Amino acid sequence: FIVLGDIIDKGNIEGYVSAEKYFSSLRHELKDYKIKFEFIPGNHDLVNGSLSDFDTFISKMGVDYSFSNNPVVAKEYGNVNFIFADQIYQGITNLLVRLI
Repeated sequence: FIVLGDIIDKGNIEGYVSAEKYFSSLRHELKDYKIKFEFIPGNHDLVNGSLSDFDTFISKMGVDYSFSNNPVVAKEYGNVNFIFADQIYQGITNLLVRLI
């Protein structure tokens, strides 16, 4: 599953507690299937201008990368490549132009 940002609302850090319960419950319900969550932050995931709380949340969900350290992450599933880009990163336009 690719979850496209705004896990919390307007930087309210307490939303990550609810989100953790929700996604843990969903993972439990789908335990018979091999699922993996991938998360991309949205502007509401910023807490005091930082994505560190978002990164803490996604690490609890089994994600092995951090958007605080790198605004773009590449993952491969089978023969398909995915590029996860933090859409709130200001320099993303220039970075994507260099990737093309």
